[in-house]
Amino acid sequence: MRKYLFLAILFLGSQFLNGQNAEKIGCGADLQWKELVKNHPELLIEQQKFDEGFAKLKANYKPEDFKANGSLNKKGKKYIIPVVVHVFHVNGSENISDAQIQSTIAGMNSYFAGTKDSNLVRPYFKEFIANCDIEFRLAKKDPQGNCTNGIVRKYTIQTNRGNDQIKDESAWDTKRYMNIWICKSVYSGANLVGGYAYLPFGFGPTSKNGVILGASEFRSNSNTGAHEAGHWLGLYHPFQSEDSCSADNDQVDDTPPVFFKPGVIGGVLQGRGNKCSDNTYNTCFTTTPPNTTEYPDMQENVMDYFEGSCSGMMFTWQQKARMIYCMDNFRSVLVSPGNLDSTGVSDLAVTPCSPIAGFNTKTQTVCAGGTANFFDYSYNASTFDSYAWEFEGGTPSTATGKIPGTITYNTEGKYDVKLTVTNSKGSNTSLLENYITVNPPNSVRNPGWRTTADWWYLNTWEKEGWYFDYEYSSNEFVGNKASFNNASSMVLPLDPFNFLNSLGNNFSFTSPTFNFSGANNPYFAFNYAFARGTTSSNGTVVPTTETMLVQSSSDCGKTWITRVNIPSTSISTIGDNTVPSSVNFVPSEASKWKEVIYNNATSFPKAGNVMFRIIFNYQGGNNFYLDNVRVGDGVASGLNNQLASELKLVVYPNPFSGNASLTYALKEKENIVIDIIDIVGKHIATLQNGAQEEGHQSVLIDKTALNLQAGIYIVQLKVGNSSVSQKIIVE
Repeated sequence: MRKYLFLAILFLGSQFLNGQNAEKIGCGADLQWKELVKNHPELLIEQQKFDEGFAKLKANYKPEDFKANGSLNKKGKKYIIPVVVHVFHVNGSENISDAQIQSTIAGMNSYFAGTKDSNLVRPYFKEFIANCDIEFRLAKKDPQGNCTNGIVRKYTIQTNRGNDQIKDESAWDTKRYMNIWICKSVYSGANLVGGYAYLPFGFGPTSKNGVILGASEFRSNSNTGAHEAGHWLGLYHPFQSEDSCSADNDQVDDTPPVFFKPGVIGGVLQGRGNKCSDNTYNTCFTTTPPNTTEYPDMQENVMDYFEGSCSGMMFTWQQKARMIYCMDNFRSVLVSPGNLDSTGVSDLAVTPCSPIAGFNTKTQTVCAGGTANFFDYSYNASTFDSYAWEFEGGTPSTATGKIPGTITYNTEGKYDVKLTVTNSKGSNTSLLENYITVNPPNSVRNPGWRTTADWWYLNTWEKEGWYFDYEYSSNEFVGNKASFNNASSMVLPLDPFNFLNSLGNNFSFTSPTFNFSGANNPYFAFNYAFARGTTSSNGTVVPTTETMLVQSSSDCGKTWITRVNIPSTSISTIGDNTVPSSVNFVPSEASKWKEVIYNNATSFPKAGNVMFRIIFNYQGGNNFYLDNVRVGDGVASGLNNQLASELKLVVYPNPFSGNASLTYALKEKENIVIDIIDIVGKHIATLQNGAQEEGHQSVLIDKTALNLQAGIYIVQLKVGNSSVSQKIIVE
């Protein structure tokens, strides 16, 4: 970034009126690149080759070759880039309209043409405004040659946390199309960013290569789309080295050197702020070469991070040269005449297309007698002549129109939903089989004490309807020998380098339904162990910020209510200590576990169909252990081990093949109930029910008399208002 003569022209205007006053979230391209090269260091060699190739071009660089279209790179052509926009949504504002997409593409073209607010560029930078001779056009043919408007829509909750993983939901050949993915929010690791793009030498031939943007950033008066497209075409940030005023920061000579090191505050990548009131704002004062006059920071450059109406409206001539070098050497197939024909962008005539049907509902599970509302997101056409809905098992069973109204499901089962949309060019049908699940209005399960989800040998928790759910992460819970009650547990393994895309994701465990309509003292409880790790925020090492929720549903999972909220400041089970990722945290002592009990007499849902779920939000900490998940009607004593110790509870022998003795000691007269429960929670026998005096007690467990088959059982000992359990193994 060579310094050029400052023309000593003062730009007096300080207020501009374009549309760029919204707060700008930082670009995540550098964060993604750093993570990428950790796993693929060979890409650094590809980067070096790219930069060396451009350096050779610069050796013979003549600005006049790029200033006139007729002599552009001595080829005299405009570069046309076929574009497909994938919109991921949950029927919110992120499901941006076709019109907004079209106007935003037009806005991107104005940045690359050098016409976007060029009158606001300070006089001493005006001579560097480049018409890049690059035009983005929405594709008119999809990869199969079908008619398209260049827009794809897909309903997915992943839109709330868009990253590389969401791209697998919809991606067209990245050698033939520039893919733009739109999400409600975009994250690089755990950090919220405005968007990011891969450089042409970073995963260039893969389905990940393209531009991903937050929906709020993809608008005609925002330069974020043009900024990320610049990365995709080989441009760096002007402050690329982050810690110096190097003349080689962005490998471009006509952008002044810049010093800036992006920071993260509250998990949000920061921009450079609004400096429009300071026309001479400058972060680098060392002139290069010597004896030349200093330029201020080029706030007007699209590839910088500045905010405000004076920022980000131009590319320079040598940035144009670098993008042309990229297209000629790394994206030549995409801009070739043959590809322009096959993607339909060489012919600008607008051709209407037949529609593509698409729909969803906010819930796919209802109780019998419950209702569902469906949302249409059919696309690929500007007009739709008819909608034909079919709701198997629903009332009404058919509907017409874009909004079908409320559909009632009265009978248990799984049902298909079908939508057919039609216009003058054709019709299309979307059929989702077994899309709606209708459960009984009242559960057959009563809330008896059970350790259904305790993960000991031969546990049947999955068959009973408990399940783990993952927010599009490849990390998942696995069995582990570490346990609160000396059996086993499930653990979500730490993911310190985010190899498994765990950062920021929710991991949940959901129960089947239980009938609490007649319960007196209902509860939901579990034990967990977790140690926070550390992360860096603005150069300061701070603990990770995991959180946990306990929620309930009384309508078969259609809606959920938060019952317990455990913030990051109190989630750790080892106090304020943290455990680095290099140490595998194992809760080897009971003191390293915590218990969560929800039994609020006022708010507990005493309904006939109650579900619970535990939601853990991972932010880069250590292992998270879950154990002893239980529901019941009574006292939810979490002091299982402590109570057993106080009672001196012993089953001997254990395992046994004939008889065993259950012994314990009472400090005073108590009402005692002893039950045997099988592995699925079925009551087998009551061994004791009544008052017992103070002192040593012994109860016989007779395999033959009780008709016990080989397997695992639970002995539950209720002492007054408390209870304790002991697993026994019958051989």
